[in-house]
Amino acid sequence: MISAAQQVQGMFIATGFSGHGFGIGPGAGKLMADMVANDKPLVDPQAFRLSRFSDGTKIELDGGF
Repeated sequence: MISAAQQVQGMFIATGFSGHGFGIGPGAGKLMADMVANDKPLVDPQAFRLSRFSDGTKIELDGGF
């Protein structure tokens, strides 16, 4: 999850990487920094948003499964 916490203004969350954080940490950190600074992110952070757990969005697996 890499997201603003909609319920708390100015709070951002980057968590849940498990062991993969060592590999994707630099990219996740850059994405989070862009979000906090309100800069245009390199990738669309929509898929990583906190609200995906409660907004009814259908979970779709990428074709590799």
